[in-house]
Amino acid sequence: MKKNKCSKWKDINKNKKSINRGIKANKRRKSYLKWKNVRELNKNINERHELRQRQWQRFRHSNPVTIVPVPENFSLIKYPEEALEFIAKLKALSLGRKNVFVSMINVKYISHDAIALLLSVLAIFKGRRIRVYGDNPKNKNCNQILERSGFFNYVIGVISEENKSTRNSILTRQEFNVMPEKTAPIVRESMKTVGGKAAKNQAVQGMLIELMANTHNHAAPNNKRTKWWLSVDHDKENKKVSFVFLDNGQGILETISIKFLKEFGHLFSGDQVSLLKECFSGDIGSRTKFANRGLGLPKIKNRFEENFVSNMIVITNNVFLHFETNKGINLNNYFEGTLYYWELDLDCQPWISS
Repeated sequence: MKKNKCSKWKDINKNKKSINRGIKANKRRKSYLKWKNVRELNKNINERHELRQRQWQRFRHSNPVTIVPVPENFSLIKYPEEALEFIAKLKALSLGRKNVFVSMINVKYISHDAIALLLSVLAIFKGRRIRVYGDNPKNKNCNQILERSGFFNYVIGVISEENKSTRNSILTRQEFNVMPEKTAPIVRESMKTVGGKAAKNQAVQGMLIELMANTHNHAAPNNKRTKWWLSVDHDKENKKVSFVFLDNGQGILETISIKFLKEFGHLFSGDQVSLLKECFSGDIGSRTKFANRGLGLPKIKNRFEENFVSNMIVITNNVFLHFETNKGINLNNYFEGTLYYWELDLDCQPWISS
């Protein structure tokens, strides 16, 4: 019996020792492999970089990337034809393409209206699962405007530390028609930039709500969802705030042609510019005797005429209309949608204090 007990204990001790040796061997092996991997990583970092470059070249060869250069002067307000021609080329690539590179490296002038317009097109690419790459402008001023605009809240990119803190913003929504809870703080911050104190501005907020409602109700046919974008640019030095409201619907004139011109076309003998002016003056509603139609656009124009906002511009379909001069031009490049631009400065009507 004693011999049996001793032999059992010996076997148990042998098993324990072998298990411990195995555990220690595994630890040594793991530590060696970890050291080896770190050494190889530090040693071959250049080779790894070259490998990534070769992989990227192979990816480009098997998945061609179409490069689209952005115009040097990228602004829908100041250079509408160049901007719309670029947007048309970019939209055309959303059919049958998988990889697109938007090159902004040579841009020398850029504005917030064009940035919002570019985002609206990139949303189309995202919806169709098309990869979009890009770069930043070399021009420091343009790069600063781009980084501070809110563009990189929707597009992956690196923002320099100095441009992370900004009042500028881009707001978008598709599901809801109006968002007063979102526009109220935007308007109050705008009043702070202009007048030095956060305050209400019921006229400007009313414009935003009206535009959101118009987009929801009239921008797209057959109750299709239409996305809108609101861009706000704060100019602290000049105490001015610029607003851009953009929707990707069918445009004002296209909406009017569908609803009215088929039945009342004989009442409209002017060109497209005159027709757009009549939309904002409310003449279409009076001519067709539909008093409830077309009331939203005259309300927006009244805000400008009452001096609540300044330098208002509307671009839709093939018309560029500047309310300051009451002049419009016919565009060669078609714009599918509507863009509103206006400014808020010290020359506008006094705002209502909160």
